[in-house]
Amino acid sequence: GVKIYGNTFQNTSTSMNTSDRGRGIVSFDASYIADELCTSGTIPCTSTITNTFKGLYYGINSENIFSDKPVTIRNNVFKDNTKGILLKAVNKATITSNNFTATPLDNGIYLYACNAYQVEENHFSSLYAGIVVKNSGIDFNEIYNNKFENVNIGIQAQGINGQYATLVRPEDYTEIHLASGLKIKCNENINSGSADIAVTTGMIYPQQGYCSSDKTTPASNIFWKPSTFYLTLCC
Repeated sequence: GVKIYGNTFQNTSTSMNTSDRGRGIVSFDASYIADELCTSGTIPCTSTITNTFKGLYYGINSENIFSDKPVTIRNNVFKDNTKGILLKAVNKATITSNNFTATPLDNGIYLYACNAYQVEENHFSSLYAGIVVKNSGIDFNEIYNNKFENVNIGIQAQGINGQYATLVRPEDYTEIHLASGLKIKCNENINSGSADIAVTTGMIYPQQGYCSSDKTTPASNIFWKPSTFYLTLCC
């Protein structure tokens, strides 16, 4: 795909309506890599220039309609955008090691009808919602090792993001329980407003973790206890 390295996408106007502030990267049925630019000329790289998205309506807005093109968004800076990243029907997206800062009315990452994504090691501060996942389906997906500071909601899941079904074998009437969906693991929350994790509609994977001698089995999220709720589950 297209390589987008070391650019600045910025709207400096102080008087425009929010919806008129433009978009940094817009794509339809396209694959690309948005990453930092190495300027040191050495291996390993010792100096880089990141992509910066600032003051925009959308930092990145990508959608698949007729294809299944993945995108990679890594090591970018998103500041004061109404929406940092909006992906629609983009499967196998990689969103890692990005930094999101904004006002309390803004969102960091919004995934709509996306599946098989990798969302890891992103940092969110001073936003309304860090990550919103809507209708990612019943397959196993994971939001892993992200950090949220001074956000109203760290991670919000809505719609179909999991399933729990009970089947009965006709030969002996034995019940078989099947579950799958979104896992939320190893995320850190600091000074959350309303909720660290909010499941506002539908469900996520019902078994997020459990204690055992295997250190990988617990969910290992770090919760902050605000004045309202640190975990909100609604059906």
